[in-house]
Amino acid sequence: MNLILRELRDAARDDAPTDARRRELQRHLARLRDIVLMAEGFIPQGRGGALAGSGPASDLALAVFDLQLAVERLVAASFRALPPVSLVRAVLYADEPAIRRAVSALRDAPEDNETAVQQVLVRAHRARERLAATLEQRPHPAFTTPLPEEADSTGGSTDAPPAGGLVPASLHVPIQVTVASGLAIYGGLLLSSSRWYWAAIAAFIVFNNTQSRADTAMRAFSRSAGTFGGIIAGTVVATLVHGNVAASIGGILVLFFLAFYFLQTSYGLMIFFITIAIALLYGLMGMFSPHLLVVRLEETVIGAASGVFAAFLIFPRRARTQVASALDAYLNALDELVGVARERAHGRQREADLLALSRTLDRLYADLAGAARPLSGPWTVVRRFGEVREKLLLLAGCTHWARALARGVSRSDAADPENGARIDRLAGEVARQIERTRRTEQQFFLTPHARGHVELPEDPRRRLAVQEDEHPSVALAVISGLLARALAGAWLEEGDRNVEDG
Repeated sequence: MNLILRELRDAARDDAPTDARRRELQRHLARLRDIVLMAEGFIPQGRGGALAGSGPASDLALAVFDLQLAVERLVAASFRALPPVSLVRAVLYADEPAIRRAVSALRDAPEDNETAVQQVLVRAHRARERLAATLEQRPHPAFTTPLPEEADSTGGSTDAPPAGGLVPASLHVPIQVTVASGLAIYGGLLLSSSRWYWAAIAAFIVFNNTQSRADTAMRAFSRSAGTFGGIIAGTVVATLVHGNVAASIGGILVLFFLAFYFLQTSYGLMIFFITIAIALLYGLMGMFSPHLLVVRLEETVIGAASGVFAAFLIFPRRARTQVASALDAYLNALDELVGVARERAHGRQREADLLALSRTLDRLYADLAGAARPLSGPWTVVRRFGEVREKLLLLAGCTHWARALARGVSRSDAADPENGARIDRLAGEVARQIERTRRTEQQFFLTPHARGHVELPEDPRRRLAVQEDEHPSVALAVISGLLARALAGAWLEEGDRNVEDG
């Protein structure tokens, strides 16, 4: 959170958030989500993967959840208006007197974006303070208190692994990797009896964190391209620093830092810097030669080609099929969460773990984003990247508002008939949008986003920045609106085809 606050402080000093700062805020926010998911993995859970309905483990999970939600809203609100530098600095350094003065001044402030972003910033500070207070006890009771028995039987379902015909689906990737590694070792030995392991490593690595054959091909291309560029740069750098031990060691350290700094954003850049570092390392060992780097490139290409061969010919996983499957799983989880929230608004299903459902939705969104990665690969049309990214951003918005819905409904203790009727109507609209998305899921990411005006049932996002704590009905309306916008292009194209067929 401090990294986000520092970015906001610098942006407020400049009096305008640049595109670079906005991208940096989004990167910090993505890291925060990863950290939160990792942290929640350490919180004790029942056999079904659900937290207890009350107690220390539940309190800790809720505190983490509230902090993430507050920081996400802070980043979103900062795109409308920036908070004052003085308030950001006070929150960054936990200056309570200054924060109290700012809160007092906000009581009579007009309802505009500038006021709203300050309210959200204070709320993020309070959420951080609550989490810090929850963590004060050592050891924390969440890790020493046994979970209630009922926590073992609520929450997440245990789905059976997908069927894969005669060969179980769980064995498909291991078989692909085994065949690819065997081919790479054979080809690598034909090229060099002492450097064949480079080919084997490349064949193994290209399957890491991939979900389809196109994803594997992208990884293979990035590894080969990064190695090629690294060989050229490595030859130049190693020649320039030849004989200078201090410069070589310093360069290696800097290059490894750069390699892993770019790991999350560009696999090819990581390989590029690692290849240069290897050139310097061989120079220190007195083994450097351009021929050795060329052998590395050839072995890498052999390994990458072996991986692509196995991915396309042995149990191939088509990118569109994987995307459709990931989108279907995401929509099912969203539908389940909205359905449970609807029941909770009427005082039913009190035992259901809405926060666990929202976390499941988080993970499924990450899977969907990974599966959709090849659709904006180097061989696709340039403009498709923007279309895929735009629709993923809309679904990311749905995921955020699903978290807000889960938290808002969890806070309400009693069923209100009027509130229940409003939630019924909006939940029904979300269910219809989800059903429309299911009918177009094969083309969801492959059709342009509609640029014209799209009528939405409600559009509370116009009021997003001036509402500190949105009602569950607002979250439902926003989810419905986001799905409608994401669907617009695919749905219009589907309608055009129906007219032509008729």
